[in-house]
Amino acid sequence: WQDDQFHGKGKYSYKNGNEYEGEFVMGVMDGQGVYSFKNGNMYIGEFIDGKRSGIGVFTYENGNKYVGEFKDGTMNGQGTFTYPNGDKRVGVWKNGKPVD
Repeated sequence: WQDDQFHGKGKYSYKNGNEYEGEFVMGVMDGQGVYSFKNGNMYIGEFIDGKRSGIGVFTYENGNKYVGEFKDGTMNGQGTFTYPNGDKRVGVWKNGKPVD
């Protein structure tokens, strides 16, 4: 705790069933962490100011997986999206969508 806020490593369980375990800076997810969604989705990677930002892996409960860059909470930058059947899409992403 620092100034009555989470600061350093810890775990937080949200009322909606989601959980975060990792680094906090002044009460906000910042640094390395794991965010587990109640629906089975999971993000492992970097956070900045409470948002997925940097390099990370987002695994969907249906088996889809994205490995790459994130910015402001969504896929932005170089990454690879893999489907359960093994198909892959490699390239640049902007605002969560592939750039053709």
